[in-house]
Amino acid sequence: MSTLTAPTTPPASPARRSTHTDARLGFGHLVRAQWIAVSSLRGNLVALILGTIATAGLAAAFALLIAFSSASADGATMMPPLAVPAMATHIVAAIVAVVVAVSLYSKERSTGAHLTMLAVAPRRVGQIGAKAVVVGASSFVAGLVAMVLSTAGVAIVYAAFGSPLGVESFAGDIIAPIIGSAFYIAACAVFALGISVLVRSETWAILIVLLYLLMLPSVLMMLPFEWAPVVSEYLLSTTNTMLVNPFTGISADWISDVALTIAWPAAALGVGMIVERSRDA
Repeated sequence: MSTLTAPTTPPASPARRSTHTDARLGFGHLVRAQWIAVSSLRGNLVALILGTIATAGLAAAFALLIAFSSASADGATMMPPLAVPAMATHIVAAIVAVVVAVSLYSKERSTGAHLTMLAVAPRRVGQIGAKAVVVGASSFVAGLVAMVLSTAGVAIVYAAFGSPLGVESFAGDIIAPIIGSAFYIAACAVFALGISVLVRSETWAILIVLLYLLMLPSVLMMLPFEWAPVVSEYLLSTTNTMLVNPFTGISADWISDVALTIAWPAAALGVGMIVERSRDA
């Protein structure tokens, strides 16, 4: 007697579990994550706001002193063009951008947040690149706002004293210095980020960058060597000369300053990426 057997069905395969490898973040996601990190820290936002106010306020105060001095001398003192006092305080915004850029990397390491990012995005070069994009873009926008407010404040002071603005071309005398200053501010921020990756110390990174930007050119100019002043002309500290002043046309000096302003942050960031890949987390 034959027996009937129920057909057997193969056991269902277990659901495939997603792994960290499957969930790796793309570069766009890394940029978004770094932007959240920047915007969620209240200290960064406060620093950018205070830096913008200080930049614009000091520019207006500087213009007020110049205008008051000219009025006291019955117009004997020549008033500089609008862009000169308006862009004179761009270094203040650059210093704030440097502090924010360094703190972004340092705070992430001090809190251990970088370990979480490494779990889902093991490529450190991509993470540093995302930080550079966020730091550069946010510093550029903050620099634009600061320079626009500075220009407006100086223009109000000039108008109050009845002084001419000295503007022959709105694009060359107003727009170009504002964009050039914001570009230089962003370059300083990315440069500071590269230095912070190299030294892995918030204090030392800020100290090194500020000494490089504020003191090294003056020290080189005082040295009794022929090569010292030449070297100072190629530092990031001095490449802002053609960028923050009214635009008079594309020249060899202008091209050189733009190229060096890009080269210094790129070099610092590139060396930082190479060193970071060879170190432990």
